[in-house]
Formats: sequence, structure tokens, C-alpha cells
Amino acid sequence: MVKNSGDKLEEVIPDHPIIEKKIQKTLKLSVKEGCVANISTSLGPSYFAPFALAVGATAPQIGILSAFAYLLPGISQFNNSRKFKENKKKKIIVTRILLAYSLLLILAFTGFLFLNNFNHLVWAIIAIVGLYYYIIGPASSYWYVWMGTLVKDNDRAKYFSNRLKLNQTAGLIAMILSALFLDFMKRYNPSLTVEYTIYAFILLFFLSFLFRIRDVLLLNKHYEPHLKIKKKEEISFKRFLKEEPKTPFGKFVMFMGVFNLSMAIASPFFTLYMLQVLNFSYTWFIFTTIGAVLLNIVSLPLLRKISDKYGSIFLTKLSCFSISLIPLFWISTFFIVLSEFWLFTYVMLFMSILYGIGSAGLILVGRTYTYDANKTQNRKYAFPYLNLVVGIGAFIGSLLGALLAFLDINLMGSSLLIIFIVSFVFRIVSTIVGSKNLHEVRKTDKFKAEYFIRDLKPFHSLNRGSHRFGHHNYEVVHHI
Repeated sequence: MVKNSGDKLEEVIPDHPIIEKKIQKTLKLSVKEGCVANISTSLGPSYFAPFALAVGATAPQIGILSAFAYLLPGISQFNNSRKFKENKKKKIIVTRILLAYSLLLILAFTGFLFLNNFNHLVWAIIAIVGLYYYIIGPASSYWYVWMGTLVKDNDRAKYFSNRLKLNQTAGLIAMILSALFLDFMKRYNPSLTVEYTIYAFILLFFLSFLFRIRDVLLLNKHYEPHLKIKKKEEISFKRFLKEEPKTPFGKFVMFMGVFNLSMAIASPFFTLYMLQVLNFSYTWFIFTTIGAVLLNIVSLPLLRKISDKYGSIFLTKLSCFSISLIPLFWISTFFIVLSEFWLFTYVMLFMSILYGIGSAGLILVGRTYTYDANKTQNRKYAFPYLNLVVGIGAFIGSLLGALLAFLDINLMGSSLLIIFIVSFVFRIVSTIVGSKNLHEVRKTDKFKAEYFIRDLKPFHSLNRGSHRFGHHNYEVVHHI
């Protein structure tokens, strides 16, 4: 144990009993905090697009809204990574969460303005949503660096998958209750459907803000170790683009950027398609999401085992292929004739399988591969640059989708069909061609088909020798 003079904190060894107790308490508290955060997200940001549609947003406007939602967090993370505060991560996260979720109160106010016949509110909503994503963006990268100093290397996949499973369960319950509430308000007075729907959104945004206040109170109780800088070297984005594409992590980043471009061409319009073309109720709309979340939760343990045994890159290919089939599935709805109930069942079943498995896999690999391929001191760049490249790709894809919506190319009575076709082609090509350049950064087994018919135990002792993203030198400093 080392005691520093003056006002400096007392530095202790990592396995000190007090530090171990602090870390374990924080990891348990983080699960609870994540549940509260997911509830808040389910009640607020999850309804940004439906709220915009309720006040009259067009298909191109939904595409633009999504474009800013994809791009601005990455830009914000990139800008803030250059001003990284090694020992003030908790303060930055809490401040940005409070500022971002305060905007939900302003968003709720636009609902009152709409009810009082104010015009051009959709562009104001797009601006507010964009500002929200710009403010909240760096919070996630700071959180990843923070948690990366607390979770042991061989426990990461297990801890994050278990945390994600519980967090999504809490968010799922919030989704169900909020959707039922929206439909109740929508049908409460048939002559005032629009008005009561807007009031429901206003209340949900307010509740989302309150839950985030609770989330902040929990975050303030977390233990935060310090990072001591031994050598500091700034990495410009230009340098990153020049040097990192030659490394396994850089190739992974570029692939994810291209794949998210292909996803974003159509993704913003699935909500519009369900609510305005298929005329799903908010409850049915949310249940299609819930089906995916449920399978997401159920599949996480299996996907974690796949990642542990066969590596993040194999799981990346599997997940991307699953997500590539989603537009093809939506295209099939143009050609089938089913009653409303059976159409909903068809949508929920296939969306649950394709998106549930695909999204869960990408969430896992986005975290585990970035952790595996980068030392602690370099994660402050790894996550922001990954998110920036992904955001740029998704931004371009969303604008391309918005352009296709603006051109209004009609196929089979809908302008959305051409958007789904283009997205499917982009997704499948990027998955087949782009994934060939990806490389695993740790030793893994060769995949065998019989894996899926037997129960495998996670391999926690795999050799984690990796190509490191090594530009900086930090030391994690624990303190009492």
C-alpha cells in the first residue's frame, strides 16, 4: 500500500480486500443501474420516431432524423476523445446524461405546441433529437473505458452478456406497459385520437426523464479507479484511417462502417412501414420489438459460448448474415396475403429470429472484440473511432434511404419496396465480401456444425494473445 501526502488519494494494490469489495459492489450495482437506464430508454428515446410520425413526419424526414441519430454520437465521441479526462469519467457521464435527458422535457413541450396548432415542428423535433444524441454520445465510450478497468479479461463476455440480459428484460417490461398505455390513450376518445396520443407521448417522455434521474443517483455510487498517464500521444482520425486499416481491429472497424451503411438504408423505415402501411397498433408494433428482445435475451448465453469457442469474427459473420435477411423478409410481406392477426404473427416470428440473434451477436462482438484487440489505455480511442466510423456509415446509409424515399419510386403500390431491395443487396454483398478481410485476435477453435446439437461449456482459458492497438501507456490506479 502506498500513501500519498497532502490531498492525494491513497494508492493501493489491485487485489486489496477493500478494492475487491468496491469493485464487486460496483459490478452488482451496475446491473441495477443498467436496468433503470434501459427502462428510461424504452420510455423515451425508443419513441422518437413514432412521436415524429404522430406529429406528421414524412418518410424522408424520418430518414434524416435517423441519419443524425447515427452520425452525431460518433462525432461527439470523437471530439471528446481528444479531451479525454482520465480521472473524471463518472462526472462526465452523469453530466451528459442529465443534459441529454433534460431535452426530453423540451421534446414533450413540442407536443403541447403541436396540440396548439404550431407548424413545422418536425424539423424542431429532428434538431432536438440530434442534440440529444450529440450530448449523450461520449457517455457510452467513457463508460466502456471505466468498466474495462473493473471487469477481469476472462470474465468480460460472461459479465456483459448477463448484464445485458437483465437490462433488456427490464426494458422489455417497460416497452409492453408503454405500448399498452399508448394504445389505451389512442382509443380512449375516438374523436380525439391524435390529441390523446400526443398526451401519452408527453407523459412517457416525462417518465423517461424521472427514471434517468434515478439512474444518475445509482451511477454516483459506483467506484471509479484512476488512470495514471505514463505517456500521452494524440491520435488524429486521419492517422487512424491511415494506419489502423492494416490491423485486425482497423479492418473490423471499416467492415462495421460499411455494414451499418447497408443496414441504415432501410432500418429507419421499418417503423413507418409497420405503423402507416401495415397499420399495426402501438402494442403490436412494440411486440414485434419485444419478440426480438426476448430472443436476444434467450440467445445471449449461446452466442457468448460461440464467441468464447469460435471467436468474435465467426459470430460477426453469423450475426451479419442474419441481419442481412431482414429486408428480404419485409419484401416478402408485399407478396403474401394474410389476415391482420396472422400477418402480425408472421412479422413477429421472423423478426424475432433474424433481428434477435443478429443484434445480440453484434452487441457482444462490438464489446468483446474491441476489448480483446485494444489495451486499456487505448480504449479511449478504440470505442469512439469505432462508433464514429459506424456512425458515418449509418449516416450515409440513412441519407441514401431518405433520397430513395424522396424520389418516391413506386413498386407494387409502395415506395418502400425499392428501399428494402437496395438495403438487402448492400447487406448481403458487404457480409459475403467484406467479412473475408476480418481476422481473429485470439486463439480459437475451428467451427464444427455439430456444435449446435450439443451443450458446450464456455472456454474461459483461451489464449488471448492479440494484435494490440498500442499507442498509449496508462496504468490503472486503485484507491481507497
